[in-house]
Amino acid sequence: AEGVGLHVQIMTDPTQLEESLSVADPDVITLDMDMPGRHKLEVLGVLSARQLGRRVIIISGTPPE
Repeated sequence: AEGVGLHVQIMTDPTQLEESLSVADPDVITLDMDMPGRHKLEVLGVLSARQLGRRVIIISGTPPE
C-alpha cells in the first residue's frame, strides 16, 4: 500500500487499538483474526462501539486444526 502512496500503520499488539484510534482516523482497517492478547471478536466490538463508519477487511490464516 505504501508503494502506491498510501499511509500505512501496522500494529502487532491488539491491546493498543483504542490508543491508535484516538490519534488516527483510518479509511480502511485490515484485521487479522488470529491475534494474541485479545479475543478475536472483542476487537470488532471495539471498532463497532467507536462507530467509525469505516470498512474493515477481516482475514485469517488459522490452520484448520
